[in-house]
Amino acid sequence: MARIFAPLPCLSEHLSRSEISKIKDKHPIDTVSIGETLHGDSVIDVKLCRTSKGRHVIVKAGTTSRHEANFMSILKHAGLTFTPDVYGYYRVIVYNVLVMEYIPGMDLTERVWKIWSKAKRQKFKLQLADALIQLRKVSSKQIETPYGIPLWNFYGSANEHTPSFGPYKTEEEYNTAKLDILSMSEEPESRIIGEQLLAAHYENKSKFSSETTADEDTTFVPRETTFVATHTDLFEHNIRVDWKGNLKGIIDFGKSGFYPDWAEYAFSQGMGFDDWWKDALNDVMRIVCPQYTRDDPIIKFEGVLLAITDPFSAYWKKKNLGTVNHGKCNTM
Repeated sequence: MARIFAPLPCLSEHLSRSEISKIKDKHPIDTVSIGETLHGDSVIDVKLCRTSKGRHVIVKAGTTSRHEANFMSILKHAGLTFTPDVYGYYRVIVYNVLVMEYIPGMDLTERVWKIWSKAKRQKFKLQLADALIQLRKVSSKQIETPYGIPLWNFYGSANEHTPSFGPYKTEEEYNTAKLDILSMSEEPESRIIGEQLLAAHYENKSKFSSETTADEDTTFVPRETTFVATHTDLFEHNIRVDWKGNLKGIIDFGKSGFYPDWAEYAFSQGMGFDDWWKDALNDVMRIVCPQYTRDDPIIKFEGVLLAITDPFSAYWKKKNLGTVNHGKCNTM
């Protein structure tokens, strides 16, 4: 792959911040690889490059982590065909660099969605649902990323001291950790709402022992379970398609991990997606996990948490925090 990387030195990771800053000034991130820039900013650079043998590959430099390479390798080993193959993970200058398969096609956009006929949209949704069902067949015995690495923390903006997230042995531990994050927020009612939504969730699953109020202790019943591979970041630009309405692949597994079976649905409705895409994903997730709906308490719980911590999900704050009436939350 001689043509991928610029002829720059590989430097030690044991450098001070000032030394790293000077090196980055001298060798900006966009000098790491040679190719067509697909996405670039101060922390990440994604290019379409050609190897010395003429193969097109994607080179992702910057904030990419070994976790992303590990996760995609696990999925490929499990036989999934819609994820990119991993060709290598390197350290170039002071940047992490992931080299992976290029998936032909185009990113899904609202423009493409509007051009597609209803039949093409339906075909695509069925294909995406099937891909996510296949993804969920890969599982772990705890909530984690591969090899016990902490999860991506979507909620760090609630408090600058929010610790690493996970791993967790049970769903109850995971949800309790998220309640603790709500306690650190500047929205005093959010913890109460979170407790009420979780109470309704566990009651629905016959795992919650008693009704919960703000003054009562919550008792969770541990249970044996497995946790499924979850992308967590199904923004439309992470979906590769063609003009015929076919799913070509799913990319960007940098925030993926093993989560409870409802998590993909919750993230798809709680993130700051545009309405057209959120509605499409709702149709997809109703196929993938028909035991849930977007109005389920656990889906709303994730929405409340993201509304507090993610400015792109502010619509959830209005929708869910607005259900409070004299200290009670409408969870149904």
